[in-house]
Amino acid sequence: MVKALRFNAVMSSWRGIRFGFNGSKMGALEAFVLAPAGAVLTLGLALPWAWSMQNAYLIQGHSLGSTPASTTANSREFWRILGLLALSVLAGLVVVGVLLVVVAGVGGLFTGDVQLGLAAPWQSFMGAVFGAAYVTGLTFLYAVVNARYMHVVYGNIVLAGNKMRSSISIRGYFWVTLVNSFLLLFTLGLFYPWARVRVTQYLQDNLWVDAQDLDNFAAQERKHQNALGDEIGEAFDLGIGV
Repeated sequence: MVKALRFNAVMSSWRGIRFGFNGSKMGALEAFVLAPAGAVLTLGLALPWAWSMQNAYLIQGHSLGSTPASTTANSREFWRILGLLALSVLAGLVVVGVLLVVVAGVGGLFTGDVQLGLAAPWQSFMGAVFGAAYVTGLTFLYAVVNARYMHVVYGNIVLAGNKMRSSISIRGYFWVTLVNSFLLLFTLGLFYPWARVRVTQYLQDNLWVDAQDLDNFAAQERKHQNALGDEIGEAFDLGIGV
């Protein structure tokens, strides 16, 4: 994983300045093995702690040229994500309960002898309604976690005084993913490439940089840019033996 992160960073550049990744293998072990294991052992209660460790490892391990990135995100913001998810689940259970009561009451009108022939269509209709509600509910929970997570992660990146900002919202991300979900179902997965493009476009429209002096920053970094051959050689040093 560390080699892949380093390779992807070195193969990316901005204004001729290459990115870098200097995260350690021990740091990756702690963030992506030990921390998730702790989350599992605590039945998910330590998940925000694992998120915080992973975010710090990934962001602080990257650099643009010789300038390391940093993050102002703290563990409290990740804990809020878990709390919001719990509230969303509770709200969903209430909605499902109300829907079941309504279905039971209205469904009884179509099961009597007077309404012959209406029971089967009603059951088919309600099956479709519950199916759509199930997909919508899961998509909403997915949007709650991912939208808030990306907002916290991307909206707190700092690089030499230049701050990344985010306007990613649950409502906006939910709408994009909900349309994608139903189109993926209707097309049996063939819509997947367009779904990826729609999500990427949404993120691009809601992320920006509060720049201080990018021209001077780029000029200074070009002077300190390491030789391309050395960077690529390090990136390809995968340690594969026969």
